[in-house]
Amino acid sequence: TMKRMPDGITGPHFYEKNAPSHTPDWMPRCWVPNFEGGRYEASKESNEFLLAEDVAGLLFVVNLGAIEFHPLHSRCGQIDFPDYLFFDLDPFEPATFADVLAVAHHVRVVLDQLGLEGYPKTSGATGMQIHVPVEPRFTYDEVRDLVGAVGHVIRRADPDRVTMQWEVRRRAGKVFVDHNMNRIGANIAAVYSLRPEPGATVSTPLTWDEVAAGEVRAQDFRIDNAFERFREVGDL
Repeated sequence: TMKRMPDGITGPHFYEKNAPSHTPDWMPRCWVPNFEGGRYEASKESNEFLLAEDVAGLLFVVNLGAIEFHPLHSRCGQIDFPDYLFFDLDPFEPATFADVLAVAHHVRVVLDQLGLEGYPKTSGATGMQIHVPVEPRFTYDEVRDLVGAVGHVIRRADPDRVTMQWEVRRRAGKVFVDHNMNRIGANIAAVYSLRPEPGATVSTPLTWDEVAAGEVRAQDFRIDNAFERFREVGDL
């Protein structure tokens, strides 16, 4: 899904799922049925998504004014089955990124108990996500139910810091665990994606040691220092 910002981060933006009419023949695409409310609508036409699989493809999308990359959670050809589940941790003021890191630690404790490996990353904006790779044989309903169940466990363990309230006004001062983003058609900023934020922040993988130390912030990782970090720590 492209969030096109032709006039930069301070200008208007619009979302586009279909390949533009001037897309060259060499740019690969993927036909995906329309989905409404997490379900396919067979009566509607499909979307023709772009597939950015190499440098040329990435540059084509960038040239459309897409600063950040929002991939679906499934591969083309197996759209019903995600490649990962994830915990989307979103702070609401006056909650801070330190609170997000604390909740991320809670997630890791539960994942350890379940024998699952999680990979944390900053969103590049205010929150972070923890990705858990899964075999592409589980449905979105199944992975969403698991993330929701873990979220409720964490909320009961730390009710002063964690919320799963749908009403935005009731999330104030807490970290929202948004399990509903694990659904067909939803998307979040990809790992390593630039974000249209001041300083050009980058959605950056973290080590669990960095999460435990609680000293990093999303704004620490930007276009001017991201490659230096990647050279130091590799591809986490």
